[in-house]
Amino acid sequence: MNGNFSSTEAIEDLKNAFRAGSLATAIWASKNVGIEDKPDDAHARLASHDFDQAPVVKRKKTMGWVARSSLKDAESVTAAMTTLADSSFVSSDTTIGNVIHRLAESPFIFTVTNSGIEGFICVSDLERHVVRAYFSMLTSQVEMLLAHVIRGRVDESVLVEKITARAIHSNGRSLQTQFLKAREAGMDTHPVEYLYLNQLIELLPKALPSARKKTMSAILRNLEIVNENRNYVAHAAKKLDPKNAANRLRRLDDAFEMLIKELPPIIAEIGIATLVKKPT
Repeated sequence: MNGNFSSTEAIEDLKNAFRAGSLATAIWASKNVGIEDKPDDAHARLASHDFDQAPVVKRKKTMGWVARSSLKDAESVTAAMTTLADSSFVSSDTTIGNVIHRLAESPFIFTVTNSGIEGFICVSDLERHVVRAYFSMLTSQVEMLLAHVIRGRVDESVLVEKITARAIHSNGRSLQTQFLKAREAGMDTHPVEYLYLNQLIELLPKALPSARKKTMSAILRNLEIVNENRNYVAHAAKKLDPKNAANRLRRLDDAFEMLIKELPPIIAEIGIATLVKKPT
């Protein structure tokens, strides 16, 4: 690796910048259900805002949370709610990755600080920009790691042929044309920088050192998980199915965890200095 840092550690630093507090909704700013509310009224109010869950409060004190579906035909809010004793909690400082894993186990999580319960996170919050930004960052890091492996192991001529030749701009230029013009102009560029994620994945089996062939299937399997979720990460219009959103993103986060662990040692083995540096 490059001197005094590990790219794995650098990526962990980046992951730690995305915390539960940036995803949570403050209790005081939410549509709460009063513990003495009539269940039918509370159900109608949540339905009007398209909320599936909400905190339950009593004189500004948080008592638990309730699912909208549980309010229907319930005798009381108390009978329908999940008490604090049976609720899930995370620190506002915990990482978004940890939150995703917790949401796969419970659809509603309270966030706490030194002052007590401050907010909550539910499955629908996985559609928020901060979650997409978290996975976008991880996708970029994995692409950079893959590019380093391939750059050191695959001939440039192969990479140039791999660059997309179809026009992708209104001026009719392709990525391949852009690369060739940049190279003619003497710009410091490399063909691997013009490849899409799926193209990097296709090239990886040719680039892996023989000592890593045993882990190749696991690496490729996790790369496919990343590639399958690329549209969700890049496009806010791509919505998640709320029934499996948490499990899907937990699987994605696990895939990144494995890749970030396995790819940097491969870079070290082939003697390429990583570009993934610690933020300053």
